[in-house]
Amino acid sequence: MNDHKFFTKRSIQLCRLILLAATLYSGFLFALYLWSGEFSEALSHLATTMLLLFFWSLQPLAKLVQKSSASAKQQ
Repeated sequence: MNDHKFFTKRSIQLCRLILLAATLYSGFLFALYLWSGEFSEALSHLATTMLLLFFWSLQPLAKLVQKSSASAKQQ
């Protein structure tokens, strides 16, 4: 069990792809509601889009932090 990783690289890429698709859909709904003049709905979808983009960016951010902490330990 110790040598088996729960999240493989492929499953992480699949999760990020799903998050990106949901982000694009939410962004499209934001633009649609903004264009039709329903600003409260548009703000709701804008907040959702921003939250999804935050989660989508976590994996590269984690890699960057790991690299910087590893280089700091080496110095």
